[in-house]
Order: sequence, then structure tokens, then C-alpha cells
Amino acid sequence: MPNDRVLNSTNWLDADSLAEAISSESGLLFEAGAESVKGQPAPVVRPDSPPYPSGFRIALFRLPGTVIAQLVLDNFARDLQSSMVTGLRGAEAGQIWSSAQSHRLLPTILIDDRSFTSLEDLPDEDLGILSLRVEVPQVSTVTVAIFNSSVEATLFLVGLVLSSVPTTGDEATALVDVEHDVGLPEGAVTRVEVNRYERSRKNRLLCLAVHGYSCSACGMRFEDVYGGIGRDFIEVHHLVPVSQMGETYAINPIEDLAPLCSNCHRMVHRSDPPYSVEDIARVVRTARREE
Repeated sequence: MPNDRVLNSTNWLDADSLAEAISSESGLLFEAGAESVKGQPAPVVRPDSPPYPSGFRIALFRLPGTVIAQLVLDNFARDLQSSMVTGLRGAEAGQIWSSAQSHRLLPTILIDDRSFTSLEDLPDEDLGILSLRVEVPQVSTVTVAIFNSSVEATLFLVGLVLSSVPTTGDEATALVDVEHDVGLPEGAVTRVEVNRYERSRKNRLLCLAVHGYSCSACGMRFEDVYGGIGRDFIEVHHLVPVSQMGETYAINPIEDLAPLCSNCHRMVHRSDPPYSVEDIARVVRTARREE
């Protein structure tokens, strides 16, 4: 993928800020760096688990009008690759992949010298070296636009990894950071000073990867109102109240969660049990007609 059209430097992107943004949204701890990928220098971010040389890093490249994020596996990440090859055929990964078009992303899977733009075309056998790439075309030259596109592309790749790798049972420790509530069952109770309900950042990430950042009730996007500081900001609502889930509830992040703006989220919870998202959407439509 890297070629002579790549803008050959690493200073076009603040990798430290990118790592901070990805860590905050995914719940995994990412570190920033710079590496040469196929002869091209690139800013990179890497999760602290799985550790090198059994994990992965995501390298960012900039072409004229385009940002590219490429996930590259470490030399000894065979177990991770095997899990991903199997998991990429699963329902969650398929839903995330299908959402790419609505987010103006162009994802590709690379296996050796072959490229696949559809998960259905993946070979049955686990052969070759796997890599994932996503392009964001038509990116403005404004610095904040370049950064936001880098965040979006990187989160898409992280979402694919999380959707395809098991994060329950003994295998959970291979990719999750328990301190950040990743990989735990929704509704699991942890004893601290008082009981609190764990909310999985993985589930939030997968929900937003599919549904995006528009409010499911009123359609509001924070970026439309607040500009760049509102990009990729939204709250996530549990359609089944967390308090009713129990410790073993297996949440479906695509069907059991919905993005809501702060106002609609508060309105949903003005009733016990909460109003449905459809109830609030009808209220909003009625109010707008009466204006």
C-alpha cells in the first residue's frame, strides 16, 4: 500500500493525541510511536495488550486528499491472526464492515498479495499474512479534519479487532484491559465503596461503529452544532436497563444499545421504566410539527 504518493513524514499527525483519543474511546491503552512500514515512515499507535511481538500496531499514512490507516500484525501474532480470520466471518464484524459506507470509509483486507473488499470473499483457510486497511477519501487539508479522519479510521480497525477476537473467559486477558471495564459482561457488579455496574467500552465502540454518532431519537449530531470538538461524541443508551441485566446478561452491542444525544438520553430516563427511543422520537417529531 505505501507508495511514492505517500507524504513521507510523521509530523503531519499528532500521534500522542491520536493514541489518547483511541484509548479513551476503546478502553484499551494505546501508545504512540513512529515506525517504517514497507519503507515508508509513519506515525503508529499500538495497544499495550497483546504485548509486542504478539500484538499489532496501526500505521497512518497521508496521501493527497486521503488518510489511510493500516493494521499490521507483529511477527509472532499467529494466534491473534487465527482468531481474527475466524472472527471476521462473524455477525458483529459483518455489521461493522457493512457500516463503512455510511461513514465514508473504504475498508480492505489484505492476505499476502491478495486484497478483499468483502468479508464474504475471504478464503476458508488461514493462509498468508493478514493485514487490514481502511481509507478515508476526500479529506480536507485542515489539520483538525485530518486528525478526525485518522481517529475514525483507527477506531474502525480497532472495532474490527474487538469484534473478531474473544473477550470472555480465559482468553479475555489476551486483549482486554480490565481496569477500563473492557470484556466484562454488561451488568456485572464489582464491589468498591458501593456496588457499581460495569459498562463495557468494547460494546460502546461496536455500537457506534455500526450506528454512528447521530442521535437515534432526534437525529442531532454534535459535530453539526459544535464543529470539530463535537465530532465522534455521543452517549450510548442501554435499551434494557443495566440494573435489570444481571451478572450473566450477554449484551448484543448492535441490537441492545443505541446512540442518544444528552438531551434525549435524559428524556428517556424521565420515566421508570424508561421511555423507549421510539417514544422520544415521536415526541420530537410532534414538537417539531407544532413549531
